[in-house]
Amino acid sequence: MPRDSKDLDGAQRIIALGHPVIGPALDDIVHCMRVADSIVADAFADFVGTVGAAAAPAIAKELLPNENLWIRDRVLLKILPKWSTEDVMQLRDTLMTIASLQPDPYDNDIRCIQILTDRRLVDTSWLQDLIESKTRWWQRRCLLITKAKEGILRAEQFVDDNPT
Repeated sequence: MPRDSKDLDGAQRIIALGHPVIGPALDDIVHCMRVADSIVADAFADFVGTVGAAAAPAIAKELLPNENLWIRDRVLLKILPKWSTEDVMQLRDTLMTIASLQPDPYDNDIRCIQILTDRRLVDTSWLQDLIESKTRWWQRRCLLITKAKEGILRAEQFVDDNPT
């Protein structure tokens, strides 16, 4: 395995072996994709995009118990778009679970909804219910943000009206 997140030569040596030779190391390769801003993680993600369903068990292990946003982002943006619908189907339940979670800074829940929709992997009524639920959640948050903003503006006005 590469020495660190910058050891691209080490990653490329493993990638050069190809699949299925690296099959036993797929768990470790996918685990390395958890690091933010890593050329090794990006190289491994590009490679795993070519492997397909054989990598699904390793990916599923990293996506769910883990709150690591970077691996989710890499999987959803760099790997799954390269896979066939049949290969993505191997992760359907995992994608449905992530889609049902609260949003994260990378919008991985919405990205999962998009993949499930684009690949037609779930019932549209389930998706509609989920999207309506998320819409209501965001509307409540927007209302709270608006109220907080109004409170800040009132506080600023109070300070402006009462100089010390």
